[in-house]
Amino acid sequence: MVLPRPHAACLFSLLAASPALAQILNPSFENPALADGGFTRTTPSWTGFGDAGILNPSTSMFPGEADDGANVAFLGTTGGAGFLRQALATTFAANTTYTFTVRSGRRTDFANSVVYRLTLLNGTTAVATTQLSNPPIGSFRTDTLTANVLPGDAAVGRPITVAVQLVSGGQLCFDDVDISSAALCAAVSTQPQGGTICPGGNKTLSASFAGTTPFTYVWEAETAPGVWTALTNGGAGPGGFSVVSITTSGGGLTSSMRLLSTTAGDAKNYRCTATAGCGAVTTSTATLTMCPADFTCDGFIDVFDFFDFVNAFENGNPIADVDGDGFLDFLDYVEFIELFESGCD
Repeated sequence: MVLPRPHAACLFSLLAASPALAQILNPSFENPALADGGFTRTTPSWTGFGDAGILNPSTSMFPGEADDGANVAFLGTTGGAGFLRQALATTFAANTTYTFTVRSGRRTDFANSVVYRLTLLNGTTAVATTQLSNPPIGSFRTDTLTANVLPGDAAVGRPITVAVQLVSGGQLCFDDVDISSAALCAAVSTQPQGGTICPGGNKTLSASFAGTTPFTYVWEAETAPGVWTALTNGGAGPGGFSVVSITTSGGGLTSSMRLLSTTAGDAKNYRCTATAGCGAVTTSTATLTMCPADFTCDGFIDVFDFFDFVNAFENGNPIADVDGDGFLDFLDYVEFIELFESGCD
């Protein structure tokens, strides 16, 4: 019985493709037919690089032999790290979620550690990739890679390519590769961007989404570490004095939250959650920081800021609450002077 050389990684075959996609050819690596324990470096329907091939594992390698059919594929490091890929006869579509799975394992007689990648490509450019390591010895697990393709993405209309690549280590085997697609539920297409606010100024945060409309939106502020509080359209901002305005635009795909007449208490982390009938998605965090010394909100710190602060402080205007404690007192005056001299650094 002839075995692959040591330092070869075993790749298992791919599951049949979803009916919505072009079928993966030779998904279980059953072509060519091999004798028990036999192997070949010929990989019909697949493009191989480095140490790659097909193996019919014996029970000494996997007690249950192949996960699907008789054969698996292997990747190794002899003569270069192994790599197998296949271009499908279909293209990426917008507003679609693609799921790429393989069943991966290691031989019982060659159980060295392995690191490997699953990748979805639009031709030669990666759309999504995940790095994995050390599947079970003598059996298989399901590894999954998911990619959301949004309108305007470079992948739209480009051919779908699936790939498995050995990064380092000994032997990897994979079988039962599957690629399927479904309508995109919800994904963030544009994240909200943080920035600087000033006393009495206005600030807008916006986020855009893609997926299965209609969406409902909730904007939240982190009012304490790990505590997120929903904001209400027309209600007060987290500082207690600003006013919140929440609007929707872009055909219902963009939500904006505007803080009117901000105070120091509005210097928080913010996020937006979009909810559809099929699920929800939350943006990354956008952080707003306050520059209390820029009292005129013109982007410069000068004598006019000082005069405006003194006027607000003397008239009991809450925007003069520099330390954000809810009170106007001498401490606000002292802190404003320090910030005025330092330039809000």
